[in-house]
Amino acid sequence: MTFLEKLIKDKGPILSGEILETLTNKKGISNAAARKRLSRLGDNDNIYRVRGLFADGQITERYTHITKKGVDGIVSPLDNLDI
Repeated sequence: MTFLEKLIKDKGPILSGEILETLTNKKGISNAAARKRLSRLGDNDNIYRVRGLFADGQITERYTHITKKGVDGIVSPLDNLDI
């Protein structure tokens, strides 16, 4: 399991911006390199991108959305909207 997969499994659902911040802070890589690593991850049997809800994408472990953690992870960014 890669660092990214472990991060998503432990903290997901998680916004892609939060993943980039973690990569740049903990791994000491540039933002461009972090974005490239994230783009290479892609969807697989365990991880997928939630499309259409957030402009910057949210990445989660497959089937996490069914749990309370998954629902909270999807709803919490909506709480910050100024509507």
